[in-house]
Amino acid sequence: MTTSAPVKILLAGEINFDIVLQGHHAAPVPGREILVEDFTMTLGSSCAITGAGLVRLGNHAAYVGKAGDDAGGRFCLEKMRELGLDVSRVTLDPSLKTGVTVALTSRTDRSLISYLGATTALTSGEVKSEFFQGHSHLHSSSYFLQAGLHAGFADLFARATRHGLTT
Repeated sequence: MTTSAPVKILLAGEINFDIVLQGHHAAPVPGREILVEDFTMTLGSSCAITGAGLVRLGNHAAYVGKAGDDAGGRFCLEKMRELGLDVSRVTLDPSLKTGVTVALTSRTDRSLISYLGATTALTSGEVKSEFFQGHSHLHSSSYFLQAGLHAGFADLFARATRHGLTT
């Protein structure tokens, strides 16, 4: 069996957390409270979750992103570090609130309510060219949520390609 060398991946993405409410027995309606059986607070962000999976597979993953300098942002960074992501390029911005998704789940379905907050704040200009050094691939996801990247997304991937990264 041959093993390949770890890939060094730079992720440019959103940072948010999820609150998952589990086991509801009725749908919420205005003016009424419903109870659930359990809840979990966990790292959200498809890009961060992808990065954590890449680390579990033996790769190096460094993250570029923005979150609020709040309890949610600090929670996300702590979880990302625990999962093995290099978060030295992440900015906690006191003028932003970290995004959050509340998921109401049952055995058969789920409903999601999201506050995007800092999820929309990262711009391609904040992904500095020196961040590409030492990496061989650039990954980004949840394009539709990352409004700050929209205008410069093509340029970001072109710069990465010019620096020798795959995208």
